Parts: sequence; structure tokens; C-alpha cells
Amino acid sequence: MTTESTNDDGRTYTSTNGSSYESGNWDNDIFIQKLEKHINDYLFYAERHGGL
Repeated sequence: MTTESTNDDGRTYTSTNGSSYESGNWDNDIFIQKLEKHINDYLFYAERHGGL
């Protein structure tokens, strides 16, 4: 899973948490945690970049 983010200078970068997932180590709770973090990060950084 990757995250697209914007630097303070407005450039986009992609990052990972260093993990890869497959059926043996995947759990729906992982998806929920990742989605919640993505939403929280968006809200945290949106104002910096002209959003909200």
C-alpha cells in the first residue's frame, strides 16, 4: 500500500510503510487502519495546501 503526499513545496511524492501484503498476512483491520490514517493525514495537511 502506498500513500501519495504533497511536500511543502507542492511536489507529490509516494511512500510506503515498508510492508507488502498477501492473503497470508492481510486482515481487514489493516485496511481500516490505513484508510483512517489516510483520511486523518489528508485533513491534517489540507489547510497547508489550500484545502478546507
